[in-house]
Amino acid sequence: MENIFDFENESVIKILDTIINDGIKKNAGDIHIEPFEKFIRIRYRIDGCMHTIYKLNSKILEPLISRLKIICKMDISEKRLPQDGNFQFNEQISFRVSTIPTINGEKAVIRLIYVDNDDLNKNNLGFFEEDLPQIEKLFKNPCGLIIITGPTGSGKTTTLNSFIKTLNTDEVNIVTVEDPVENIICGINQVNINPKINFDFPQSLRAILRQDPDIIMIGEIRDSITASIAMRSAITGHLVLTTLHTNNAIGSIARLRDMGVEDFMISAALKGVISQRLVRRLCPNCKQSVKISEADAKILNLPNDTIVYESHGCEFCNNIGYKGRLALYEYFLVDEKMCKLIENKNTDFKSYLHEKNFSTLKDNAIKNVLLGNTSINEIYKKIILEE
Repeated sequence: MENIFDFENESVIKILDTIINDGIKKNAGDIHIEPFEKFIRIRYRIDGCMHTIYKLNSKILEPLISRLKIICKMDISEKRLPQDGNFQFNEQISFRVSTIPTINGEKAVIRLIYVDNDDLNKNNLGFFEEDLPQIEKLFKNPCGLIIITGPTGSGKTTTLNSFIKTLNTDEVNIVTVEDPVENIICGINQVNINPKINFDFPQSLRAILRQDPDIIMIGEIRDSITASIAMRSAITGHLVLTTLHTNNAIGSIARLRDMGVEDFMISAALKGVISQRLVRRLCPNCKQSVKISEADAKILNLPNDTIVYESHGCEFCNNIGYKGRLALYEYFLVDEKMCKLIENKNTDFKSYLHEKNFSTLKDNAIKNVLLGNTSINEIYKKIILEE
C-alpha cells in the first residue's frame, strides 16, 4: 500500500488534503504523521491495524505540521510541547489532532470522528441472531447498571453508542460523559470531561444528575467515587451504561468490589455485563477455505478435517485480506439467583453460568472462525493467547 509522494511538484496544502481524503476513502480511524531522520512516514490505522501508506521527503515536515496546526487553530510557534486541536471537514466528519515533539521533529496523529456512521448499528457489531434479543432486552431495563468490559481499543464505547442510538427518542433525556466524545450522535447530550479545570467524571456526574436524566452513559468507571455515584444513580431510577477494564465479563464484579462497592449495591444495581474484543473481518470477496492445521486443531479442540478460512487480498480490501471488524463477545444477565450469589459474597460464578450454557469469549471466537467471519490468526491475537 506504500506510495512515494512527489514533494517537489505539490503544495503542502495539496499534500495534506490528499493524505486526509485518502484516509477518509480507506475508512481510517487514525492518520499518523511520523518524522524520521531521512523521511516522513504516513500510516493509517485501518480496522485496528497500522498500514504505511506514504513516505515523504523529510524537508516537508515543518510546513506540513504548520499547515495542520493552522487549520486546528493551534500555536505554530510552539514546537517543544504537546498540543491538541480539532477541525471540521464537513457535517459528517470531524478531526481531533494531537502533536508531540520527537527527536526528529513533531509527530501528529489525526483521529477521524464519523458522525452517525454505519458502525453505530447494533446489527453490524457481530452479535449472533440468537443472542441479540437477550442483549436488546438488557438495554430495555428502565433502570440499573449495564457494563461493557474489555481492553483499550476493544470497541466498548462503539457498542454502547450503538445501543444508545436505539434508545434515543423524544421521550427520554440521555446524557453521556466521556473522555473524550468520540461518536457524535444527534439528539444525545454529550459532555467532555476536562481534568485541566478539575471537571472530572465525579464532578460531571454530579452536575448531570441535576439535569433530569433518564439514561446516563459514563465513558469509564475509573475510581471508587465514580463507581459509587454510578451505583446510586442506577438504584434510584436511572439507566446507567458504562465500561470497565477487565479480562472477562465475570471479572467486572471483582473489579467493582476492588473499588469498594458493597455487594448489596452491586446486587441491586447490576443488570448485565458484556465483555468483548475486536477482530478483523475476513474480506468476503477473497477469503479462502483451507483445512485446519494439526497444531491449530489441537489448540482449538477441533477435528483435524475442520475447514477454516484465511485472508488472501484483493482490490476490494486494498489487498489486506480483511474488511471491517466484528466483536467477539461473552455476556450474562443478572437474574435472581445471581443476585443472591453476589449478596452472599460468592466469588465462583462460573459454575452457575455454565449451568445456563454460558458461552465464553473463546467459544464465540471459534464459532466465528468456523463461519468464516474471521481467521484463526486474528483470534490468537485477541483471545486464545490471553487464556
